[in-house]
Amino acid sequence: NPPAVPSVPTVSIDKFKLTAELNNVDGTLAHIQFQVVKNDTTTYKTGTAAITKNRAAYLCTVDAGAEYKVRCRAYKNGEYSDWTDYSNNYSTIPATPNAIHTIKATSESSVYLEWKGTTGAKTYDLEYTTNKRYFDSSDQTTVVNGITTTRYEKTGLESGQEYFFRARSVNDDGESGWSSIVSIIIGKSPIAP
Repeated sequence: NPPAVPSVPTVSIDKFKLTAELNNVDGTLAHIQFQVVKNDTTTYKTGTAAITKNRAAYLCTVDAGAEYKVRCRAYKNGEYSDWTDYSNNYSTIPATPNAIHTIKATSESSVYLEWKGTTGAKTYDLEYTTNKRYFDSSDQTTVVNGITTTRYEKTGLESGQEYFFRARSVNDDGESGWSSIVSIIIGKSPIAP
């Protein structure tokens, strides 16, 4: 007889590492096979896990900005059980935006920026400062949160100053890394001598 169907696996995702596990597993089983499905359409990965102390766990890396669900089945004496139901869907943080591809002054005190959208992003954050070394090491930066498009016009800047900008994606599961940094000097051209 094939082994009994195990319970639905528990799933967690930490950044880009998915963990599927079963506890209280029958110790006479040979192993548990896990199947990971991406975005409800594609079998992403399949793998087996040994049973240790009545527990089986399967780990794999996953892509940014996607949803994953997992099911499993037991293996014993050359036979598999039926598959369990799928777990709930769990999503990852969004991908990091590519570099800001458009940056131009729209006045003496404003800058227009545009970047390519990323899969899984709900909003974007834009961080700017007047000195590149302030990123990640100072409180001299400003972050604009909750931008719902892939373009933004920042106004109220100081004329004649160089500004540095970078963007990141945000969803309910967290924030991506920051894009590469771009800069622009705004203001009037100097008067000829």
